[in-house]
Amino acid sequence: MADEKTENQRSPFLPSGNAELDRRMGGGLPKPTFTIIEGRNSSGKSVFVQQFIKGALDTGSKVCLITTETTIPTLLEQMAQINLRVTRDFIWGRFRVVPLQIEGTRWTNYRVKNVLNDLYRYLGYISSEIIFVDSLTFFASEVNESDVLSFFTQCRNLTRHGKSMILTLHAGNIDENLFTKMCALCDCHIKLRIETFAGDFIRVMDITKFRGSNEPSGLTLSFKVTQAFGLQVLPIEVARA
Repeated sequence: MADEKTENQRSPFLPSGNAELDRRMGGGLPKPTFTIIEGRNSSGKSVFVQQFIKGALDTGSKVCLITTETTIPTLLEQMAQINLRVTRDFIWGRFRVVPLQIEGTRWTNYRVKNVLNDLYRYLGYISSEIIFVDSLTFFASEVNESDVLSFFTQCRNLTRHGKSMILTLHAGNIDENLFTKMCALCDCHIKLRIETFAGDFIRVMDITKFRGSNEPSGLTLSFKVTQAFGLQVLPIEVARA
């Protein structure tokens, strides 16, 4: 098992652990990577991140999640409910979770800028190879363009030291021109959306940018979330948005 994990860590891809999703993506996300996962509320961003957290942990990587969306107990429970059990990894320190929920704080441009600076220094300091931020929307929408692009450039530079960063964003809350510049700095851009099919809601993933050996840019696939399988790819063809 240890030899298998070592081999997986040497792989050029970060797998999700979902065989069909990894197959369709040509092996997973390229590694190291700076990836943006974009989507509106309830489009599946957090579940998508959780799937890749589990995949990274199963390869033996150290993982860190910065979350503005939930607490540690709720996160571990949510993941267990969709068969993504990571509590043991959390207990043993392989999975680090940092909630950024500061109640009662009066956020100003100055304070948000300082948080971004502190966050970058923290990400460079920790030993985790795979870093997820879910979500960066509030911080990216509360500071000026130069501060956001400076943070993204710094995060992009972390990949030169072997770290991978996957960020989630709600693009509708961010200036369109700024978001275009943010995407230009990333290796991969994945857009999640909700569609209806046969009277039911399904989630759809569009890969609009993918910098890697297999280059699955233009890939569109649909999925749903189940308790038994977590993220389940569906055999349904959906037109690109």
